[in-house]
Amino acid sequence: MVPIPGSKLTGGLTYKDRRGTIVDWNLCFTADGTTTTRNFRSGTPAFMAPALLDDKPIARRTLAHDMESYFAVIIWMASLNYDDEQAFQTKPLVNPLLDNTKAPKDIVNSKLRWFQNMELFGEEIVDHFE
Repeated sequence: MVPIPGSKLTGGLTYKDRRGTIVDWNLCFTADGTTTTRNFRSGTPAFMAPALLDDKPIARRTLAHDMESYFAVIIWMASLNYDDEQAFQTKPLVNPLLDNTKAPKDIVNSKLRWFQNMELFGEEIVDHFE
């Protein structure tokens, strides 16, 4: 979650003071490495690991899934332009991740495409970092 001016959630801090706040603690791992026993998928599809978005069952959620999600958040933060919303909306990353009409499978395909082709990842992600 990125703090914005006037946000009560961050006690008045803004992006000038902080770069983000971690939320959704209910899906964290415990100190002994176990995960939640929830058997349903939850989260923001744009930031979920592709394996969790796919309809195929998995044995359990792992730290690797969380790291993939964390990486997606880091990419998002590096691409975000706080001062120019219109410029941000034109970035290739934004369309597949913010379009609420996209099915999770479409998001999976976009992410897999980026990570399987380093040149494409550079053109559509890295070249747009702020």
